[in-house]
Amino acid sequence: MRLKHFFTQTDHDDQVWGSDGCDWAIQMRDQILQSKDTQYEMTDRPEKADIIVFWEPHQCSQAIWAPRLRSHPLIHEFPNKAFVVSVEDFPLGFLPGLYTSLPARLHHQKRHRTWIFYRTQNPYIHSRRNNRRVASPANLASFSGANSHPLRARLFEMTDSLAREDILLAATKRNRFSANPNDPQLKQSQLDFIDAILDAKFSLCPRGNGVGSYRLQESLALGRAPVIISDDWVPISDLDWGRFAIFVSEKDISNLPAILLEHEPRWKEMGDRALEIYESFFNRETFAANALNHIAAIHRNRTHDERNFISQWDQMIEAAKRRLGE
Repeated sequence: MRLKHFFTQTDHDDQVWGSDGCDWAIQMRDQILQSKDTQYEMTDRPEKADIIVFWEPHQCSQAIWAPRLRSHPLIHEFPNKAFVVSVEDFPLGFLPGLYTSLPARLHHQKRHRTWIFYRTQNPYIHSRRNNRRVASPANLASFSGANSHPLRARLFEMTDSLAREDILLAATKRNRFSANPNDPQLKQSQLDFIDAILDAKFSLCPRGNGVGSYRLQESLALGRAPVIISDDWVPISDLDWGRFAIFVSEKDISNLPAILLEHEPRWKEMGDRALEIYESFFNRETFAANALNHIAAIHRNRTHDERNFISQWDQMIEAAKRRLGE
C-alpha cells in the first residue's frame, strides 16, 4: 500500500540571501508528481495523508526556536503524521524528520536522520566538473571558506604549515555567494572555488555555523572524497562512508597530513565512489523521493507517541537558552 503525502511549509520571510526556497514545498511536490517512482502518492488534504512533510528552508525568524513550526495547527492536530526537512544551522530537533545540522547530542535515533542541503551556493558545480577533468590533482587537499567557527579558526592558523604538505586553505568572506549566487560578477570567484576542489585529491569539510556543511555535497558532486571534520555531525544513514569519505576528529587536525597521506593511494577510487553516491542519492532531480525514503523509514519504525516529545518542547528551549547563556 502506497503512503499518501501532504507537503507544506511555514510562512517564509524575505531573506538577505534571497527568496530561493520560499516555494520549496511546491517544488518538492512537483518533483514527486513528475517522478517515475510510483511508491509515493500525493494528496491535497492533510487529513487524508499518512505523512505530512514541512519543507523548511533557511529563515532568520525561524532559527533555533522555530516559532511558526511549533505553533502550526497541523502539527498539533496530527502529531504522529508531521515530519520536517530542515536546513537550519542551529535546530533543536522539535519534530521528527531530516536535518542537515542537528548535533549528535540532540539526535534521537528513532526520530531523526541527517540529510543533505537541497542546493549549493554555486551554480557552476556540474558544468565546471563536466568541462574540466583533472586526472592528477597537484594538491593533497584544499579548503575555501569563511572563518565561521573556532574549528575553522584553528585550521586557518595552520595555513602555512599545511601548505608545505600541499594542503591549501583560503579564507573567504562570509555569505559572499548568498545574496545572489547567479550574480555574473561572482562567476570567476565561484569557478576558482570549484577549481580549488578539483585541483586537490581530497576536499576538507570542517564544520561552520552548523555541524553540517555545504562543502560535503559540493565535494561529492565534484567527485572528491570529503574529509569531514565535525565531531557533532551524525552521518547520513544507510551508506558505507568508509568507501568515499574520511572522518577526522576535531582534536586531531594537527595530524591532517599524516591521515591524508595514509589514504592518498585510494584518492581516485574514493572520489569516483563519492560521485556515484551523489548521483544516486543526493542529486537535485531525485532529492524529494530520496528524502521521503528516509522519512518513511522513521514513520515505519516508530514505536512512540510524538505528543510525548511535544510536551518537552519548553524544556528543550530552556536547556538551549542555558547553553547559549541567555
